[in-house]
Amino acid sequence: MRKTFLFSHTEENELINLTPLLDVLFVILILFILIAPLLNLDRISLAESTSKTLVQSAMNEQDSLNIFLAADGSLTIKNKKVEKQTLRAVLTELHKQNKQITPRLFIDKQSSFGAFTETKDLIENCGFDSLDLVVKSKHS
Repeated sequence: MRKTFLFSHTEENELINLTPLLDVLFVILILFILIAPLLNLDRISLAESTSKTLVQSAMNEQDSLNIFLAADGSLTIKNKKVEKQTLRAVLTELHKQNKQITPRLFIDKQSSFGAFTETKDLIENCGFDSLDLVVKSKHS
């Protein structure tokens, strides 16, 4: 009685050849290294200000449209609290009065990014072409 095995289990057959997998990974890595510098990413350069006089002078100008976004998401225009529902009407009226004015959005560092984007989009939709951003902390 002789037993024949269809498969002979040797140590050589149990090893998996990883060379093709590594070759593919290296090709993908090389493609990523070559393509990454070609991608155009939007970046905003923020200027550092060491003096508080710039922010204070911007807040004191009579001709400027200062919009304050607090940490809790509340909005203030010309020292009056404005609800988000009425903000569009107020900004549209102010834009009709003076089309050359550039609004300044003072943002508290503790405010959420979602509140900022909603306010920025609303300002753009009211017809303003440009927007000055001023980031301030609670203590400034």
